Amino acid sequence: MLQACMQPIPAALVQGLKEGTMGMALRKHQPEFPHLEGVRLALIGIGKGADAVRQQLYLLQWHFGSLKMADLGNLRPGADAAATAAGLAEVLSELHELQITAVVIGDDALLRSAQYLALRHASTPIEFAMVLPGLDPEADAGLQRILQHQPSFLFNLSFYATQAYFMPESAIDWLEAGHYEHHRLGVLREKMEEAEPGLRSTHVMSVDLAALRYSDAPDLPLVSANGLYAEEAVALARYAGLSPNLQSFLLYGSPFEHVVSASLAAQMAWYFVSGYTQRYPEHPSESDPNFMVYRTMMSNTVNEITFYRSQRSNRWWMEVPHPYEDRTVLLGCSYADYQKACDDDLPDRWWRAYQRML
Repeated sequence: MLQACMQPIPAALVQGLKEGTMGMALRKHQPEFPHLEGVRLALIGIGKGADAVRQQLYLLQWHFGSLKMADLGNLRPGADAAATAAGLAEVLSELHELQITAVVIGDDALLRSAQYLALRHASTPIEFAMVLPGLDPEADAGLQRILQHQPSFLFNLSFYATQAYFMPESAIDWLEAGHYEHHRLGVLREKMEEAEPGLRSTHVMSVDLAALRYSDAPDLPLVSANGLYAEEAVALARYAGLSPNLQSFLLYGSPFEHVVSASLAAQMAWYFVSGYTQRYPEHPSESDPNFMVYRTMMSNTVNEITFYRSQRSNRWWMEVPHPYEDRTVLLGCSYADYQKACDDDLPDRWWRAYQRML
């Protein structure tokens, strides 16, 4: 199935590769489809711009030891964007079964629905993170496909780096009504590390490169003086790679005709791989001596909030009681959330998660 869906990498891209680079280390679909035994990460290209990113990625240094990663080539296009997205969903679904995480260099926002549909057989509700400059749910075909799919297996949507002047007021109301996570550009810039707890539980993530400043990606359809800096974009990519649950990472929104844009996308992919190699799965438990347990009682609720701090990674979690079932949900959080609870102020993350379960 996989081999039939993928086209080989252009032969010119694998000529003259140097030792120690990504291009030499990857198992490549050129000329034959690569063996996937032991492979943990796979690169997939979609659209004519993918090879421009691939060319820049191949030049970067390989710092990832014995990690096995394959470049599967470019997805064979369908009759239209919807058909291409359907094909990607099947490819990603097969990779998930093989426990291979996918890095996708794409050309269309509709591909986000493929990321979601690929996890339709997952045993847990899905969390989806999107980096984008603005949000208009009614006009976003890719987002609508996700929201309208039945049965729904979506638990949370998180939006990062949005800019208010690109969002209608109806979008703000929609975010509040759905109790979705929302990290505006200015707030995110002040405390970039606050993005990590939310991304820790994310299953799929997409990045619209239009969320970057035009000067950092100068062939974007959206021309904006403001946006993410390149350094912030690669930081988000690394956080995504660190997430032990994340199964596909999509970059789209640029034609990658300018070498700067292609180079930035390649570096984001590199940092995602870097984060992946540093994944450290942890499962907080009161009986685990590696976790410190903290309890806070909120005066305005009957709930006691239990926090966990890992003594290995210094990461934090908090428990959210399920409103209808006799169980709790562990939610990634930060020290700032714990401080807020200690000040008798209910953390926003806790409240939004509880409301989504109602």
